[in-house]
Amino acid sequence: MVVPRGMTTTTSSLASPLGLSKKLHRSTQLFMSDAAVVVPAPDEDSPKKGFMNKLMAKLPPAAERQKLFPLALMFFCILFNYTILRDTKDVLMITAPKSGAEVIPFIKTYFNLPVAIVSYAYHTVYVSENESIDSSGSCSCRL
Repeated sequence: MVVPRGMTTTTSSLASPLGLSKKLHRSTQLFMSDAAVVVPAPDEDSPKKGFMNKLMAKLPPAAERQKLFPLALMFFCILFNYTILRDTKDVLMITAPKSGAEVIPFIKTYFNLPVAIVSYAYHTVYVSENESIDSSGSCSCRL
């Protein structure tokens, strides 16, 4: 073990339940100039990692990618539609005849909130009526 200038180490051993001993190295003093200089030596056994190997190592496994990419596309579409509809709603409410910016809180309170509550209740009733549990214990919804 290479010890940089200004750093001292102590070695202690711990006994594991199986009778094996582990050695612990604790550093007691380390200077910032020494920490910036310490670079681990490259292993000759490990292959060189190029850009594509590093990129592929960060990607999820193929089984997860099959679910990740469609979910990401669906998330993007939902956000895109939400943004377009929200901006269009505000523009139409403000520029409508006999209305202005003061209409937006009224619509959010007396239209959006009741519609959201009713649609939530409808969805809850629909799912509870059409939900079935198969022999394996997983739930599925009949459409």
